[in-house]
Order: sequence, then C-alpha cells, then structure tokens
Amino acid sequence: GVQKFPPGPPEGLNVDRITRNTVSLSWRPPRNDGGSKIKGYIIQCKHSRETEYSDINGYPHNDLTYTVLKLTEKDEYSFQVCAVNEVGPGEPSRPTPNIKIGEQPNQPKIDLSGVRDIKVRASEDFSVNINYTGFP
Repeated sequence: GVQKFPPGPPEGLNVDRITRNTVSLSWRPPRNDGGSKIKGYIIQCKHSRETEYSDINGYPHNDLTYTVLKLTEKDEYSFQVCAVNEVGPGEPSRPTPNIKIGEQPNQPKIDLSGVRDIKVRASEDFSVNINYTGFP
C-alpha cells in the first residue's frame, strides 16, 4: 500500500472574535494531508501560566472555524490547531499570541487592497469603495 503520514500543520490560524469567555478561531487546511484525507482538527489551548497545550476537543472537529467556550475573563491563553487523518494528528499550526479574554469591540479592519492610485481632475466628483469589518 501507499505509505501514509500524519498531516502537515494547518495554516493561517486567526483569532476572529473575543468575548468575555469565548474565542472564535479560523484556519486553513494543511498543504500536505500526509496521503490520507483529513478527518478533522484538534484545537489546543494553553493558559499563559502553563507550559503545555492541552486538547479542547476529543473528537476531530470538521470545520475550519471553532469557538472555544468557558474561558476565564482577564486571563490569557494561546491556541493552536492540529489536523488529523487516519494515521493520527499532525504537527500543530503556529500558535496564536497570548490573547487576553474580555469583551472587546473588534477594531475595525480596513481593507485597502481595492484602492489604487486615484487621479481626479479639479471640480470632478469621485468615489472610492472601501471594505471594512467591525463588531458590534
């Protein structure tokens, strides 16, 4: 048979939202699935006072997003994600920085990728579309 290996690390782990006691994470699949289909992901959490990451979910989670519940407000945690195939869990993603838990309005993120050089003649109207996201 074909030799199979654990998958590579998931990519692009991002903290999408932080509330008083939850953190929402998203990520992209690993580039390398180890030769066997990805069954899901194990999300791992580490309190800033701890040295080891521990698994949050026992059974592989299918989605590319996950909301970690029951965190302690004002404490700091770091998160990482491992992909799992039939061989087992692979290397973890790069961990997030330590995140302080607390209700926070998301700073608006402005996407300027659509804005190019704008040339306007005097006395002409012009408009620019700018995408931004924020919460609430």
